[in-house]
Amino acid sequence: MVDTHLHFDHCGGNTFTAPDDDEQRVQAVFPNARYVAHRREVDYAQSANERTQASYLAHNYEPIAEAGLLELLSGPSDIVPGISVFPTPGHTPHHQSVLVRSGAEAACFMADVIPTMAHLPLPWIMGYDVEPLVTLESKRRLLTRAARENWLLVSTHDPVHAFGRVEFDGATVEFTPLEGAAGVSD
Repeated sequence: MVDTHLHFDHCGGNTFTAPDDDEQRVQAVFPNARYVAHRREVDYAQSANERTQASYLAHNYEPIAEAGLLELLSGPSDIVPGISVFPTPGHTPHHQSVLVRSGAEAACFMADVIPTMAHLPLPWIMGYDVEPLVTLESKRRLLTRAARENWLLVSTHDPVHAFGRVEFDGATVEFTPLEGAAGVSD
């Protein structure tokens, strides 16, 4: 399990409380899995302030760590052959995106650095981002590489176009949705 960051909508599926558990213990959904997150994202989540604390719910990640299932990363990392993470800070200071490779193909799960395909243009940045100018540069690097290497981009929040490819000239983004790969609204 790769946690791109520790906001509740991205790691809330890490844990659950069994309905028949009298002690109401929060447990890992996949007790035999390895969960990975950026080391400094965990630190950031644990020291959340008034602006960020509503997004971080300790029961989503602390039981994973306490069970010894959480592997902490410190930067670009290979998770298993063909799956890696790389830093895309801005939404949170230690946000990371996931790159999946198979042969000559690659798909990038952008998470909240580009939460929907409507956010592809460089200046379109969410109000939730704690470092919007850092997001801008993360997007620029990601889009440059995605266009150059012809990545399939995967949105974790877009209800219409969850998958597609881009052309990017350093300023303007041209998006082409993947045919037959509509979002949840179709």
